[in-house]
Amino acid sequence: KARDTNTQFEFLHWIQDRTAMLSGLAESTLLHDDGYQFMMLGRNMERADMTSRLIGSPYSRLYGAASAVTLLRCCWGYEAFVRSAQRAITARDAAEFLLLDPMFPRSVVFAVRAAEAAMDGVDPRADHSDDARRMLGALGAGLEFGKPDELLSDIPTLVHDIESRVVEVHYAVTARYFSENPAIEWSA
Repeated sequence: KARDTNTQFEFLHWIQDRTAMLSGLAESTLLHDDGYQFMMLGRNMERADMTSRLIGSPYSRLYGAASAVTLLRCCWGYEAFVRSAQRAITARDAAEFLLLDPMFPRSVVFAVRAAEAAMDGVDPRADHSDDARRMLGALGAGLEFGKPDELLSDIPTLVHDIESRVVEVHYAVTARYFSENPAIEWSA
């Protein structure tokens, strides 16, 4: 059993290393055209969604500081939190950092703002009448300018709201930029 755990741990690290390598290669070698901007939009919307889901998981609230450290480590945020907070870790502080820190690349606010920037890269002339851009702006503004105590008072509701808005943005981007042609059915 211990050997299986070590093998799984090594495999996880291999996946993490390759993912980081792919991200770096994409950043430094791909043209930063529409395809790249859509990739950044998707990556950042996925980050916002997955980070909020981790914050909303029951485990993140059950075990106090121990679960806060685990939550931060899951989001690659432990070292960044320690550097920025310079105090003992609490579950509330970890959740606030992962939701609202504008300088941490895996925070929900940072991811939403990066998704907005990707939308600007796709269509710089679009204004806030564009549904996806308007929804991203509203989500980012609500998080960025909301009072942390109010936002964090009901984390399950906040997480559900973020998830719902991410889905709405997905549908708005799909409706605006991708045609919904019916699938081709092959017959014999």
